[in-house]
Amino acid sequence: MFMNIEQIISLLIHKFDCVIIPGFGGFISEYKNAYVEKDSNFIFPPNKQIAFNKNLLHNDGLLINELASLQRTSYKEAEVKVSLFVESLNDNLNLHKKVNIKGVGDLILSEDNTILFSQNESKNFLLDNYGTCKIKLSEIKRTDNKKELNPKIKTLKPSQYRNWLKAAAIIIPLITLSIIGINQQSQIEKVMANLNLIDNILIDDNYKANLTNNLDYIVYSPAINIHSVMKDVNINMKDEEKVHYIIAGAFQSKKNAYKLVKKLQKNNFKNARIIGKSKSNLYRVCYSDYSDPQEAIISLKRIKNKNSSAWLLSI
Repeated sequence: MFMNIEQIISLLIHKFDCVIIPGFGGFISEYKNAYVEKDSNFIFPPNKQIAFNKNLLHNDGLLINELASLQRTSYKEAEVKVSLFVESLNDNLNLHKKVNIKGVGDLILSEDNTILFSQNESKNFLLDNYGTCKIKLSEIKRTDNKKELNPKIKTLKPSQYRNWLKAAAIIIPLITLSIIGINQQSQIEKVMANLNLIDNILIDDNYKANLTNNLDYIVYSPAINIHSVMKDVNINMKDEEKVHYIIAGAFQSKKNAYKLVKKLQKNNFKNARIIGKSKSNLYRVCYSDYSDPQEAIISLKRIKNKNSSAWLLSI
């Protein structure tokens, strides 16, 4: 059984970033990162964000050649079938103000004769993630049960301090030896010199008199400087920030892109401008740009009330 035109359009959107229906318009897609919808606790996998541009009318041969190949027919016959399909789309839009392209989404004719597009959110158009869908996150419930910790303080008698002192004085130089390494000969000699001081360490009588039972213990140890060992360690941190653009449309013609910019600026979108070209060589027009992703998402939801084909680009 041969694939119909709607199925072929869906297949091509999976493979390419721009799919044109000659004489009707084109679908433009961009990579969209995974995100979490906090209100519903759903996590959405990476996907393609699809927009519709009614100004892409020329025949690039992609759809007709694919139709001719899959249905094993001639190019001329495939071209006629696409023309009839376009007539059917226009008739349904004019009559019902809405038409569904199965597996792709809905096309809606607004009062000002603008064609709006609502993408099929249940389908993943990214080939690497084909078949994946959104996942419901389970809420983590936290309990208020807290266990009080009553640490037991061990009190050492003054006679036991000397033993603890010697143990600490041995352990600290050994740890330092492991850090320095066997090739740091000059450092090893300093540590070994510190080891020789162990037997000469005494606790001052005035210090013994000031000891209280509220302390665990206090250790006197030789001062060991390890800063010279670690002086070459240097940690560099880089913090990359993305800029988030709300895209109003994309055009092959720079002149048409400027027309949309002027229209948006008249509608109080003062930051509207062209932000370069996409991989498909189309001029992108944005409403504005944001450094805060949350602010960008809030603005996008507000703009989608008037333009459902607006989408978010983060670069």
